[in-house]
Amino acid sequence: MSKKFLQVDVSNSKKEENLIQIRFRNEDVLQVNFSKFIDQSKYIRDKYNYQEALYSIQYEIEKVQEDMNINEESIKYFIQIIAEEKVNIPIEHYTDIYTLSEYFSIPTITTELDNISQKELFKDLNFSIQILHDSETVNSSYETKLISKIENFLIEKINECIKNAKFGELEVSTIFRIVEQSKEK
Repeated sequence: MSKKFLQVDVSNSKKEENLIQIRFRNEDVLQVNFSKFIDQSKYIRDKYNYQEALYSIQYEIEKVQEDMNINEESIKYFIQIIAEEKVNIPIEHYTDIYTLSEYFSIPTITTELDNISQKELFKDLNFSIQILHDSETVNSSYETKLISKIENFLIEKINECIKNAKFGELEVSTIFRIVEQSKEK
């Protein structure tokens, strides 16, 4: 008797049981693949067991949004990056997304954002100063590696910074720190 094989293809079935909903204040709802989020976020894996994580992601997103004054649109882009892995983001959301990738400890996103900063952002002095200025206006004690990298970039470009009017808009303590460290170089 010859054996007959049946092809079972579940690749097109939507894995709805693995989707979680993230709700926003304006009533928007985004879905993200729970397993993918957990797989990418070392923070969530370390802090929660699988079942706890399922119910804690919403809380963590709300917490980081409030504590770090993260723009809701930025969170949507962040979730989209996790879901789709290749997304075009507006430059004004760069800092928030960087902060989210550090908070949730997602090194693949942080590394890619670092690569973008080296190729694109740190060539634009005005943009770097603006990101630093924006970070000062946010009421957050959470300092990202990005802020340190920007300050190091400005230290290297101190002569151009002094000539730049936007540099004078930074907090006095920030200007002092950058000028002091630039003296060593």
